[in-house]
Amino acid sequence: MRIFNSVSNQRAYRVRDQADGTMRYDCYLPDRPSNEKKYATSFDHIEAAAKFLIDNNGTGIRMNPGTAIINVNIVIARDEPEGTME
Repeated sequence: MRIFNSVSNQRAYRVRDQADGTMRYDCYLPDRPSNEKKYATSFDHIEAAAKFLIDNNGTGIRMNPGTAIINVNIVIARDEPEGTME
């Protein structure tokens, strides 16, 4: 599975947690007060992040290049194993 922007071709990526060093996908609800990590909902697995995006309209996910939080033109490609397009 992969999550990407269909216009810019940016791709979701794991963000390193400064506190414990783990790598997680960071999703952000549309009504968050800022883009700080403390307002992220983080997931170990891309499938869980994808479900969160589907279940919460307007939610964004961190994508590269640019470390942007993208919430439009998101494509969830279920047919590709994670890591095959990186």
